[in-house]
Amino acid sequence: MPQIHLTDRAFLDIEDIYEYSVEKWGVKTAERYLDQIQDSLLLLQENPKLLLAKPEISNRFKLYQSGSHWLICDMIGSDIFILTIKHLSMNLLDRLGHLEPMLEEEAAFLYQKLSSKRD
Repeated sequence: MPQIHLTDRAFLDIEDIYEYSVEKWGVKTAERYLDQIQDSLLLLQENPKLLLAKPEISNRFKLYQSGSHWLICDMIGSDIFILTIKHLSMNLLDRLGHLEPMLEEEAAFLYQKLSSKRD
C-alpha cells in the first residue's frame, strides 16, 4: 500500500484552511473540511489510481478533488506526495504555473529525505 506524505506547504495549507473556515463559517465547517481532506488522503492511499491527470492544468502533477479543495500531488515510486491544497475557486492554471518549480523541488527534497531514512 502506498504511503501518503505531506509537504510543509500542504500542512500550512491545512492550517490556513482551518483558520479561514473558522473565521468565515465556524468550527463545524472547518472541521468538516479537515475531515474531508483526511478521508481523501485515506481513499488515495487505498486507491492511488483516483489521482487525475489534468494536462490543461499541469503536465507534471496529479490532482484529486476533496470537497471544495484540490489536492495537488506527485507520485514518486508508489508513494503519494501531497504538495499543496487549493480551493476550487482558485485559478489552478495560474497558481501552478507560478508554484510548479518550487513544488518539484519540495517533492524531490522530501523524497530524498525519506529515502535516506529507509536506508
